[in-house]
Parts: sequence; C-alpha cells; structure tokens
Amino acid sequence: MASVKDIYGISEAQAEALAEAGVRTTNQLLEAGATSAWRMRLADEARLTDELVKKWVHQADLMRIDGVGAAVAGLFCAVGVCTVPKLAYHDSESLHRDLLAHAEQSRDVTKVPGISTLEDYIAQAKKLRKLVHH
Repeated sequence: MASVKDIYGISEAQAEALAEAGVRTTNQLLEAGATSAWRMRLADEARLTDELVKKWVHQADLMRIDGVGAAVAGLFCAVGVCTVPKLAYHDSESLHRDLLAHAEQSRDVTKVPGISTLEDYIAQAKKLRKLVHH
C-alpha cells in the first residue's frame, strides 16, 4: 500500500490536502475516487480540482500492476494510457514506440520499460478487476 505522496506529480501540499480529507494511501484514493461522484466529493473536501483527483486515481489504479510504480504510471499517462482498461487493450510494440518517442522529448524520463515488460504489464491489466468507474 503506497502513500499518495508516491504518485507522480502530487506535491507535498496536495498530499496534505488529501490527508486532511482522509486519504493517505493509494488504496484509500482508489476507494474514495472509484466513481465520478465520489471523485467530485473528494476534490471538494480536499479543495482540489476534479481533474487532478481523476488523474491521480487513474495513476493509483495503474500502480496496482506489479512492477508499475509512480514513474511508469506517470509515463503511461503522458502517452494517453491513463487507465488499466486502456493498458489491457494496448499493443506492447506500439506502446513501446509511443513511450520511446515521449522519452526523446522529455527530460524527466530516464528509463522506458522494454517490450517484454510491457507485455507482462498488459497481461496483468487484463486480469485486474475494474475499480474506477466514470
């Protein structure tokens, strides 16, 4: 169970705002943000935007995949693969090309998962129960 502080892009102040709303872990974030209505309520309680909360919920959802940490979840979102269901139906080779292209343009990316690793992530994503609903 990771801290929300581990999610890519969450500042210390934003993590504290989530904590004040009762959300300290990625599991708690997934529970509190499982539906659109719940995400809006959490955003209101934490004085954050719904879009930010939604982005973080999706990253926390991706982090349920063994081996996917905050950096990889953030990288996936940067190329438009922000949900477990989207990852489950992605092709590993095209995703790898997209990740490499993004890495060339971004100074933040230090390592891109290889094709076999992406195949493993995709296989895991296909087996995960859907937790986030829109």
